[in-house]
Amino acid sequence: MERMHTAGQTIQVDVEGRSRRLPPGLDLCTYRIVQGSLTNMFKHASSARVRIRLTYTRKALTLNITNDHGNPGAPTVPSAGSGSGGDGLISMTERVRLYQGMITAHSLAQGGFEVLVMFPLSPSDPDAPI
Repeated sequence: MERMHTAGQTIQVDVEGRSRRLPPGLDLCTYRIVQGSLTNMFKHASSARVRIRLTYTRKALTLNITNDHGNPGAPTVPSAGSGSGGDGLISMTERVRLYQGMITAHSLAQGGFEVLVMFPLSPSDPDAPI
């Protein structure tokens, strides 16, 4: 994110819910999905504003990564089972599958692009350290 910001990209990050420690593999998977999404959005819409929203619940982590200047001809991944799209989307889909998650990636009607990922989480001790 720091490199993207230095290159002039506007990135907003929001965290909803109570963040919690993720298993190391899922933590890295989440990082790579955000990294891949930012790379793709910068590559296809370099002047776009990007919003990253992480939402934690007792049973799931949802990543919602959007920009406001998407490529209308950009590939779409309707579900984790499709495997269609560019190499970045294929890699993201494979990563999400490893953790029994779901992914959609598509152009937005108002312009822009969205990557939405949901990972199931096991309920955690609410007092566990982050």
